[in-house]
Amino acid sequence: MTMSSPIFRPVPAPGRLIVRIVEPPSEGAFGIVLVKLREHSPVCGQVTAVGGKYWIDGDEFNPLYAVGEYVIFGQYSGTELSIGRDRVLILRETDVQARLVLAIEGTDGELTIADPTTIEGKQ
Repeated sequence: MTMSSPIFRPVPAPGRLIVRIVEPPSEGAFGIVLVKLREHSPVCGQVTAVGGKYWIDGDEFNPLYAVGEYVIFGQYSGTELSIGRDRVLILRETDVQARLVLAIEGTDGELTIADPTTIEGKQ
């Protein structure tokens, strides 16, 4: 039996997220534009891993984000890593500034919020 090389995958600490960097969606897809001031500074990503519960001043908090959600974060937030062909960031939950959700306008003018994991197919 041959042993293959070990594969290391980062597991976020409590209160941290691992986010796969993605290009911000176009204006046509979401009705908003995310401006990137520098090419090397990502601002949008998909959550790929979530740390566990965390404590601040003795109070316990559950993770705020879930795997598959798309988030906007500060330009210089987190620690950037390359894993395979993906660029990922390890972020604090507090570095996330907003969630990106897909809102679909119906024929009656009502907005429906879609499952965030369907956003990638809409780019």
